[in-house]
Amino acid sequence: MNMGLEKQGLSIMTLFWGVIAIGVLLHMEWMILALPVIWCYSFFHTHNLKNMSEEQFAQEEDRWLFRFDYLIDNHKELFQKYRMWIAGALIVAGICVLAQELIDLFWYIIPDFLYDTVYHTTGLLSAFVTGGVLIAIGIVMLQKKQHSDSN
Repeated sequence: MNMGLEKQGLSIMTLFWGVIAIGVLLHMEWMILALPVIWCYSFFHTHNLKNMSEEQFAQEEDRWLFRFDYLIDNHKELFQKYRMWIAGALIVAGICVLAQELIDLFWYIIPDFLYDTVYHTTGLLSAFVTGGVLIAIGIVMLQKKQHSDSN
């Protein structure tokens, strides 16, 4: 597996399939956008390993991508240190799951003609908001550029 480096190969596969599992379980399909990054990392990492000389490859240590041993040994300290971040992540994940289920329920309840109206309106609204944000960012960038040029 991964040219004899089992820990590295298993780490990459666990990360790849873990992102899919978490994205599906929490209804966060946007997490799947990380998959091309993981795949490219795996591809180029393997390509670099393949192109190493025998001496360099012999020095390559088979290690986990994540330090699970450190995590297991220090889990209480890490939990205390990052308690607020962990709690925030759990709250955001819970809100995402509940929001997705409520949105699905909403779409199921409303009549078809209203569904079409709301669907197209929200699509247009998101396009207008995205376009407006992009224009605002561009204007701010131009103003900062002009301000820095005048100094």
